Amino acid sequence: MTQQHYLVSRSLALQNLLEEAGNAPEYRLTETDQTDPAGRFRLLDSGDAFSLERALTAAWATSTKFLVVDGATSSVALGPTAAVVAGAAITLNGSSVNRAKTTSVGFDLHLPLAIFTDVGAQRTIAVGARVFMGRATISTSGNILTVTDASTLAIAAAPITDGVTVFTRAHALHVIAGRSYFGGNVQLTDNLLVQVGTDGDGVVSHSSAGVAANTALANVLIGTPVSQAVAADSLLISNITASGDIAMYGNRGGNSEQFLFYDSSAGILYLAPGQFALTMSQAASTTNSVITLANTSNAAAASHAILDIQVGGTTSTGDPQLRLTIPGGTSWYAGADNSASDAFIIGTGQPSGQARCSPSPRREPSPLSRGLPSRLGITELLRSPAPTTRSQQAAAV
Repeated sequence: MTQQHYLVSRSLALQNLLEEAGNAPEYRLTETDQTDPAGRFRLLDSGDAFSLERALTAAWATSTKFLVVDGATSSVALGPTAAVVAGAAITLNGSSVNRAKTTSVGFDLHLPLAIFTDVGAQRTIAVGARVFMGRATISTSGNILTVTDASTLAIAAAPITDGVTVFTRAHALHVIAGRSYFGGNVQLTDNLLVQVGTDGDGVVSHSSAGVAANTALANVLIGTPVSQAVAADSLLISNITASGDIAMYGNRGGNSEQFLFYDSSAGILYLAPGQFALTMSQAASTTNSVITLANTSNAAAASHAILDIQVGGTTSTGDPQLRLTIPGGTSWYAGADNSASDAFIIGTGQPSGQARCSPSPRREPSPLSRGLPSRLGITELLRSPAPTTRSQQAAAV
């Protein structure tokens, strides 16, 4: 086969573009139908750096770089004012030029809608992502390097306003829609909030210093709080919306059941508000289990502490009662018998109304001369028959 050779005549401009030598050589592109400095670009080789520049003023008095390749540091910079940052392999310089801002468009970096079509055989891949950042290994060849917070992605903070621009909300990271998944732990530093709701209505917060009693805490405890003091490094859960309730649920046999409910408008805390049992227990030990109902107010003469045991209502025959249970021994109860004209009963056993005890006429000696009531003989209480009629019940009481 005969080889054919073609001789291409190169113009001086093409030759200069392909090879240019000298001190800080450059190649300029000038569009003559544009008024200087418009339409003026140049490629510049200065030192060990290569750049693409645009003229800002006439006769190249000032210019700006769009691309910088620094051979000495093996670094690249892109942007309207490109400049290599020490320590970074690739720098995307911020947008410092004036332009109209458009919603759903990144001011510095924008990846428009795209469709990716797979042409491979049927298979499963572990991760499919438009942008993927692999795990980095940070090493040193000299002295020991200490990094306080090492990360694959770091965001300095939420944007700030110039004082004229108005932000409704400001976010360091904004996931507009879709599910977010974290395959690792999520940790917040001291005194930050986890806010739920567009306006941050529900709050989970950590307080490193603690909070004094009846003291407000921004976005967590508002108004004039009525609260106990909490110690340093405490977890706070709050709802800052007026009359907003807090509730917790569990799944019981496929159905959600509420086990805690705080009615903010009424100021009432319900434990197991449904038809469920509430048990407070601890493992066998020498530590006591104590439930205390205390009213520590001295502001009024009649600051009561009341334990109110209630049943359903007029259609219920349930008995409000207090039980004192000894497993394997004798258990006692005291309460009102709803099916016996609401008589107050003290007895043994489990169901109210069985093995009743009533006061006996026989009493232990007592100093009646001083007007003090005598103490009932417990033995006689056990031996006395239960009252069966209204008159006997009244006499018993």
